[in-house]
Amino acid sequence: MIGSLLLAVGALATLVYGFLVWNFGHWRARGIKEPRALPLLGSFPNMVWPRQHFTMDMRDLYMKYRETDSYVGTFLLRSPKLLLLEPRLVYEVFVSAFRHFEDNDAARMVDTGKDVLVCCNPFVLEGNEWRQQRGIFSSLLTNGRIRTTHTIMQRVCRDLESTSLPRSRSRESRRTAWISGLRFSGDSLFDCVLGIQARCFNDSPLPLGRYPECQQRLYEELDKASPSKELPDLDELNDLPYLSACFNESLRIYPAGGWASKTCTEPYKLHGSHHSQPLQMLPGDNIMIPIYGLHHDPQFYPEPEEFRPERFLDGGLKRFKQMGVFLGFGNGPRQCVGMRLGLAQAKAALAAIVQRFEVRVHPRTADGLELDPYIFVGCHKGGIWLDFVARPV
Repeated sequence: MIGSLLLAVGALATLVYGFLVWNFGHWRARGIKEPRALPLLGSFPNMVWPRQHFTMDMRDLYMKYRETDSYVGTFLLRSPKLLLLEPRLVYEVFVSAFRHFEDNDAARMVDTGKDVLVCCNPFVLEGNEWRQQRGIFSSLLTNGRIRTTHTIMQRVCRDLESTSLPRSRSRESRRTAWISGLRFSGDSLFDCVLGIQARCFNDSPLPLGRYPECQQRLYEELDKASPSKELPDLDELNDLPYLSACFNESLRIYPAGGWASKTCTEPYKLHGSHHSQPLQMLPGDNIMIPIYGLHHDPQFYPEPEEFRPERFLDGGLKRFKQMGVFLGFGNGPRQCVGMRLGLAQAKAALAAIVQRFEVRVHPRTADGLELDPYIFVGCHKGGIWLDFVARPV
């Protein structure tokens, strides 16, 4: 009896183990290096057992193999994913070969027939549905329409100052605030009735608080553009190069998404510089792009942990995007459709704050750049706590 029970348990364990690992070797069979994956956990164990944010698993693989391979085979849990390591191929997938990789892999994770809130989101739609919704959103988010919302943004900025930050103008007046609690994005977008979140604002004040010399340079740029301390209009904000550089550098350090995923929709050959033969991609093959690893690669960004907005001055943004190493809003035809609106909001909020307050990092904010492993989207571990000290009139 006991022997039969043990035999049944052993057979069941064997079946479960076989189910968990049966497709390991998928990439080796296609001649691609396949780093060791773990049963159930795959190539990114911290997704299930979070000791660090799982994008760090992806970054570690990127840093380990980028010198020898253009891509490696990985597994997201049990699903095979090709991890791109060569920036040229990243640009190819997003831009020059876009029609072969039109769809985002996220589309397979959502039942658009049941989720009415997501079913019209261009990010998760595929094929013709994506093209139709992209056209609708693009017509709603023209520069002219965004310009008409700027008065709403100005009002929200005034509310932000009067309700969330110190009201006294004395140098001693300060208020400590949790940056995610400022709620600029939600309030202004509710008024705009568009529902696109400007998450890039959340992290931008942190590096400025840590690097007061950068904050001072930004303040001087804003003061020159508007000595009266009135919020510049949208065109003036867009013409402030250092303000734009601060946002791009913040998005580099804290990308809203630490990775991206694409699905092959038409056959295509990837010609990796580290491989003698091209890799034939087939419809349905999935690709992962290690955005966090690319953004923190010292080959492209010396001292990547340092906040240096100067990287993005003098055409730096265009250069990094063409190199395939900056994906703050994605790239190519499927880059974030709300990018211009999000940046317009975030620039208005940050300009309003820096014009009137000196931002300092509160001791409650953890040092370093560690991401919270329990939050799927990359967020600073422990939250961002800042002191806002009123500037003299």
